[in-house]
Amino acid sequence: MSDVDYIAETAKFLKQLQHIVIAVVDENNAPWAVPVRIKKLEGLQIEWDSHIKSRHSRAIERNPHIAMTAFVSKGEEWDEIGVYMEAKVVEIESIHDEFARYKAQITALWYNDDDHVKRPIELEEISHQLT
Repeated sequence: MSDVDYIAETAKFLKQLQHIVIAVVDENNAPWAVPVRIKKLEGLQIEWDSHIKSRHSRAIERNPHIAMTAFVSKGEEWDEIGVYMEAKVVEIESIHDEFARYKAQITALWYNDDDHVKRPIELEEISHQLT
């Protein structure tokens, strides 16, 4: 896959996502991962809505640094692509007192194709393709 434009492939993959899995560490230092529905993807920012009392929202309030991942299987064993990300999250608005909109600013990004090689993606190079 040496002729692949990994920046373009990663941007294309991110644009088609509807859900992403976020991973946090809770107040007991236990890991926790949860899928969230993407409300907005623009540039290197991903937004979603969550209940403010949920385990992951409470964890983000304590420590805004999270990991995110998403992948798609093409149906064949070992035939999938995905992304891995690190991000910093802020709560950007309250929704009906019990929910909030969260925004994750991607700080590191890797693309994993069906060769199972995790390739670091330069954020500056991909950001303009995600607007």
